[in-house]
Amino acid sequence: MKHREELAAVQAHLFETFSHQLAAVESNRDALLGEVAEQREATAAVSARQLAELQAEHRKQTVTYRRLLAEEQQRCAAARSDVLRLSIEAGNERLVMKAKVRKYRERATTASAQAEAVSSQIEIDAVSQAAGLAARLRIAERAAAEADQARSARDEEHRLQLQQMRAEQSALHESLREAHSRVLRAEACSKSLRAAATDLRQKLKTAEADVARLREQLARAPQGTRPLSARVVKGQGRDTRRN
Repeated sequence: MKHREELAAVQAHLFETFSHQLAAVESNRDALLGEVAEQREATAAVSARQLAELQAEHRKQTVTYRRLLAEEQQRCAAARSDVLRLSIEAGNERLVMKAKVRKYRERATTASAQAEAVSSQIEIDAVSQAAGLAARLRIAERAAAEADQARSARDEEHRLQLQQMRAEQSALHESLREAHSRVLRAEACSKSLRAAATDLRQKLKTAEADVARLREQLARAPQGTRPLSARVVKGQGRDTRRN
């Protein structure tokens, strides 16, 4: 009986202790739950703000990526059109080049045939020309031999003519030297004659001046008083002018 009471007391004590601890735990739990709720609210606000920022950035990047994608699509379309145009041009050029190659091959074949024909004709002409040249060479050799003989005769004749011309040239040089000496003598005589003529002209001018002076004197003198010497001098003046 006593044991049961002690056990009931212990159970009551334990129950009371556990009740106090449970109350403390519950109060702590409420505080922790409040803190957790506050932290959750703060975290949710931060997360919402970050999410909004990320969404805005995502929208910006999406717009940018869409714009870049549109530009890239335009460039790809332009590149595809360029590739198509270049492929068409290349095909056309390939066709043109094939046509040119075909034409060149035809021309080359024609030219080769013409060249073979011309070569054959040239060989035939060369053989005939060689035969003609050989004949002309023999004729030219005979003509050269005859020309050598004729040239020897002409050389002898030219030598004799040259000797005669040299003799005539020597005689001509001698005549020229004699004529030159005569010309020099004639020039000396001409110079002396010119000097004498100059002297005579000077004397004539002096005599004419004397006559003029005497005429002036006679003109001033009376008719009856003219001296005989003046009349004689006047006559001499006329004779001097005539001489």
